[in-house]
Parts: sequence; structure tokens; C-alpha cells
Amino acid sequence: MIKFLTISLLAAGLMFAQQGDRRGAQPGRLARQLNLTDAQKEQLKPIMKEQAEKMRALRDQNQSQREEMKKLRDETDAKVRAILTPEQAAKFDELKKQGRGGRRGGRGPRA
Repeated sequence: MIKFLTISLLAAGLMFAQQGDRRGAQPGRLARQLNLTDAQKEQLKPIMKEQAEKMRALRDQNQSQREEMKKLRDETDAKVRAILTPEQAAKFDELKKQGRGGRRGGRGPRA
């Protein structure tokens, strides 16, 4: 039974991690599904809160990295454009659009 509870809590942690802040690390559904006692519910709250805070920090870090990567791509594009003729620059822009393929952020043209 304890093994089942441990596995269930780990699985629930993953569920809460994927759902992020939207649930505010509220263990209500898990508590109902596992029929937790009031004492277990109180023990679960700080566990889930800690996990939510760590997940938020990781998301913030990831966002910061994306912004830095975009800045680097933009700087590189400007340096490349500086050595191109107007026709080449237009072609470069077109290749970038094609390379993006509708994805957010996309990649530059392949050499």
C-alpha cells in the first residue's frame, strides 16, 4: 500500500508539474482520488508548493534562454545582412522565412 501511495504521489507530482501554476499546487483532486486523510493533505501541500516553485523557476530560466538565443540570432542576421547586396539580403530574408516553416523562432537559412 505504501509503495502504491509513493508511486501515486510521484505520478501526481508529474501531473502538477505539467499543469504549472494553473492549479496553484492544490492537491485537491489527488486527495480525493487517493482518499487522503486530513493529515496527509496537509503534508502534501508543501510538497506540491515546493515543486510548483521549482517548476516556475525552470520555466523562467528557459524563457530567459530563449530571449538570449533570439537576441543572438538577430545580431547574427544583422551582421550577415551587412555583407550582402540588396538582392542577396532579400534572398536571405526569403530563405529565413522558408526555413522557419511556420515554427515560432525558426532557424536561419542552411548553408
